[in-house]
Amino acid sequence: MRFRIGDFSKLVKLPVKTLRYYEEAGIFPPDHVDPDTGYRYYSAGQIPVINEIILLREIGFSISELDYILRKGMLREGLLDMMAVKELEINQAIRDSMQKLKTIQTLKRAIQEEASASISQYKITVRALEDMPAVYLAAELDDYSRQGHLWEELLVLLEKNRVRTLPGCYTIYSGAVMEPDDSQPLQVEIVKPVAARPALRAEDRLRYRVFPGWAQAACLVHKGEHKSARNSYKALIDWIEEHRFVIAGNPRELYLENDLTTSNPMDYVTEIQIPIEASEARRR
Repeated sequence: MRFRIGDFSKLVKLPVKTLRYYEEAGIFPPDHVDPDTGYRYYSAGQIPVINEIILLREIGFSISELDYILRKGMLREGLLDMMAVKELEINQAIRDSMQKLKTIQTLKRAIQEEASASISQYKITVRALEDMPAVYLAAELDDYSRQGHLWEELLVLLEKNRVRTLPGCYTIYSGAVMEPDDSQPLQVEIVKPVAARPALRAEDRLRYRVFPGWAQAACLVHKGEHKSARNSYKALIDWIEEHRFVIAGNPRELYLENDLTTSNPMDYVTEIQIPIEASEARRR
């Protein structure tokens, strides 16, 4: 049984223009074209083929991929391999979309918190920071919150070098955290304190140094995921300016609760430490 293109369009629930497009692309020609009238006719035997094309298009196969599959008469095993690759691509797209959704939710919370934030909502303390012997990894990041792979590398190197560490995990930033220059990567050091200088393998990236202490540092405890810390930084910097101090050194973050101790980013606890000294106006 043959069907004119309009009737076939209704049967397979595809617009006529889509059938014409598939014909032009060479992936689904009519079963017969009347040489006198030019009418296109499709057969009942073509319905399973067009149904498969519809499904493959729905899961993301391109016209060129379909052309390759149909022209080569690809075996089912080959098609399954291509579908497995497509499945991986779709799963990655889902993960990317979920990450974008989380970023949107974080930004929404940050905007809502910023609208109602004031310095009085934060408990800010001033205390001395002691010299800190430590091992560290130095790196460049385009987003200060993307440190996970560095901590994984650090833990591997600590074990490989048999380093005995003290409690505490730090990140120390070089340059602005609140208003980073998008054209320049952010310089960071991932830090673990130690009691004594360890013997380190020269070929590894792990290094040792004593991070200098400061007579005064403004400190604030931030609760929640790392991406939402900007409001806490803003409150701390506003407090420093309001009390006529100036920033004297690189900001530090001390992780009191992180992904090693909790699976919920909203339960993270981070102490932000910014070294300060009195401004000229405060000294007068």
